[in-house]
Amino acid sequence: MHQICSSSFVETAWINSIYNDNNRSYYTENHFRLNAVVYFLGLRSLCIMADRYVQVTFEALRNIKRTRWSVVSKEHLHWTVQGETQQQKERYKGLYSIMLLYIRHTVQINQLMNIFSSNWFYLLEDNETTSNYRIPTKPVSFGSNCSCAVSMECTDPVFIDGQPVPGFVFGCHPMESVLRSTLICLYSQTCVDRINTANILSVHPLDRSLPSQFAINSTVEEMAMNLFVEQWLVNVSYSRFFSACRPSACTYSVSQRKQILQVVTIVLGLYGGTTMILGGTSRILVTAFYRILALIRRRNTIVIPFA
Repeated sequence: MHQICSSSFVETAWINSIYNDNNRSYYTENHFRLNAVVYFLGLRSLCIMADRYVQVTFEALRNIKRTRWSVVSKEHLHWTVQGETQQQKERYKGLYSIMLLYIRHTVQINQLMNIFSSNWFYLLEDNETTSNYRIPTKPVSFGSNCSCAVSMECTDPVFIDGQPVPGFVFGCHPMESVLRSTLICLYSQTCVDRINTANILSVHPLDRSLPSQFAINSTVEEMAMNLFVEQWLVNVSYSRFFSACRPSACTYSVSQRKQILQVVTIVLGLYGGTTMILGGTSRILVTAFYRILALIRRRNTIVIPFA
């Protein structure tokens, strides 16, 4: 899986150090440190769920029954297993994506207010009261004309001391903030030091040199939809398959085109054999015919006695 899922950024010690920032009450709405814990808790949750789906995929592959199989070639076995792996992989990736979309759309459609008031906020002041049971609220707007009441795609950049934090954005919902962000900042030691507010942990950035199918500016959503998997490796053991199959006998056939000389030889051989068979058979048939004819003549002869 992607290195973020095994990094310090999703460990409890790092998340606690971010959460225990005692200066949160002084931060503005778009200050990174106000909602920093959201990003890393969200990343950890996404990684845990993705890992479960990967394990379920492996279990599904192990449970595939091949009761009707006969012994096949190594290449045929490899192609079959690869096809089954691709099918199961796409199936569980789709289920994971549907689950994420269900959560996101449920929150958006029902307009559920979150604890950060990042999508809706109350209009009452601290000392203001209302005689109604309803408390007036107002949707949060991002940019010039993006309202959380009608769209879950609204985002704004986040800042630390007036400077933007690369990759991270603040959205209508905590999950949207995580999914629409990138991990660019976490690849830089300088940027990591900026967000390491407690300074009680020595945290190293993500390793740029590690091979990855994801670009460093890929969104968390893009990685999540691929289960954070870098590469699916399938080891196919033909010897174990052959041993499990335990064939009682093996047969094979060879198909090839005959040479012209072979064809002529076979035809002549067939002709000669046919001639011999017909020659012997015809003599037998002629002899039998004359014997039958003579027998018929004797039976049809009329004997006239002399007086």
